[in-house]
Amino acid sequence: MPCGVTAGVGETELRLIGIAVLALILFAFVAIAVNRSEDLFETGGLKDIRDGREVHELETGEARLPDKIEGAAGFVDLEVLQSDEWTALTGFSGHRRFSLPLPRDTAFSAAVLEIFVKTEMEFETAGRLQFEVNGHRRGEIVLEPGETNMRVRIPLEPIDLERPWIDVNITVDGNNPKAECAEDWTGGVVVSIQPETHVRVALDEPITSTADALIASGFPVRIVWPSQTPEVITAADPVISWRWLPFAAKASFVDKGVARETDVEVPIEDVVELHHWVVQQENIRRELEGENNLSWPLPIIGQDGAAASREFRNRTSWVYRYSRTSMPDLQLPDMLDLKMQMVSTDSSASWLLIVFLNGDIVYSQTLPTTQTSFEHSIPLPKNVQSIDNELRVSLISDEEKTGRCVQGRPAAAKINVGTGLDNRGSDATELYAGVLNAMSPVINLMIEGPVTAHDLNFGFLALSKIFLHNSFDYREGGLGNLDHSQPSVTIVALENLTAALDQMKGQDRPYWVAYSVVTSAPDPETMAFAGDDPALASAIDLHRPESALIVVPAKQDE
Repeated sequence: MPCGVTAGVGETELRLIGIAVLALILFAFVAIAVNRSEDLFETGGLKDIRDGREVHELETGEARLPDKIEGAAGFVDLEVLQSDEWTALTGFSGHRRFSLPLPRDTAFSAAVLEIFVKTEMEFETAGRLQFEVNGHRRGEIVLEPGETNMRVRIPLEPIDLERPWIDVNITVDGNNPKAECAEDWTGGVVVSIQPETHVRVALDEPITSTADALIASGFPVRIVWPSQTPEVITAADPVISWRWLPFAAKASFVDKGVARETDVEVPIEDVVELHHWVVQQENIRRELEGENNLSWPLPIIGQDGAAASREFRNRTSWVYRYSRTSMPDLQLPDMLDLKMQMVSTDSSASWLLIVFLNGDIVYSQTLPTTQTSFEHSIPLPKNVQSIDNELRVSLISDEEKTGRCVQGRPAAAKINVGTGLDNRGSDATELYAGVLNAMSPVINLMIEGPVTAHDLNFGFLALSKIFLHNSFDYREGGLGNLDHSQPSVTIVALENLTAALDQMKGQDRPYWVAYSVVTSAPDPETMAFAGDDPALASAIDLHRPESALIVVPAKQDE
């Protein structure tokens, strides 16, 4: 009898072992299926569990998550356009904007925004994340103290799919009671938007167009240029790359010899045609928004003024960026007419108002917080302006915070309608205006060979800085093939520049030379000289540009 019992136990153990082995096989099978199946993965599969991610689905209005984000031709993940910029939110109320592209020429049926977020929030702190897509609120998530990894899935509505790109605005809001008298307070919360963030698009047909192939290749876009260099260029070309507007995405040329598999080989004719299309779209947008009929004074606040209103604690800033090429008459402004409203709950403090122009302080004044309005005309020195400029208005409270909340008392301010840039002097004889006014909307673009991808990056950088709203027709040949009835811009590498300038001197006609260089400043600087300017030769010897533009206006009828 004991032997029979022993045998029974053995059989039971064997059955249990068999069941355990079968369970392990089934678990492995499910794991593989989850990792390979788009349906299971999209609803939060093993990868999210393994990485400790919370999955949040924000469905609003007509936007519903499809069972599967895959069309007849599969799907493509498109990256954040500002992938090389800081995408973190800190403190209450922090906010961050970024954009993601959508295909331009390829048919697609659905798209889902996938935002990967990491949050770190202090204990005893309350916070929430709010999401806006294309200006419409799409939901919010209450944050947990400590570290949290999240995958936020937001299906796009049909109206979103008609846009060339998606604008996303994320705000973190909340309260930190521990801020009282805490000298080492860091703001209570840090929210990081992870690089995996993308928009997944269900494709109805394969991607065949040049524009969409470049979009799908990632950012910054790398365009293969059919040249070979004896050494690999180590300079960070994407940092000094040219921009498509309104694409706001960086791109650069790379030599074929060092190209990656994901880089896109595009003939220069197609690149120019793509740029032409993008400029046309930008000009249409500017016409619809009334930006092409520019005249002084130039308003910098919309008629409703909504975007200029702020609620804040301690300090806030407004930033306005402008280009010389987008100003009326192609002139630089010399005056800022600033009109503001402000209010604070602390009547004993003062405001410090500071206006920065390209990092230089051009105006500052201390105002009592009992003063609720401000109007003043502030001179803008032209010697601190260049082609691209940044104007920053900062309002800071000197409220005493000893023994009370470090955040400061609530305050609000608004830049009023009527604030704008003006030109009350005259600089019509300045060089940049002369160069730009001599050109037509469409310019012949030529390349004086040979040039490397590195040379082209600097050439296109100068093009994008000076000819912001012009488009180009590519023309074979270099300076020996000029069409004198059309304005032209020719990209010339430094080693060929002396010979090219000698050639231009022999033609006895006006021309300009422009180039972009990286100086001691963090951003590239663009310069232009008349062809007969005595300072041109010494400037080229000093800056040693990688390439230069030779700009020739159309020949005027006699």
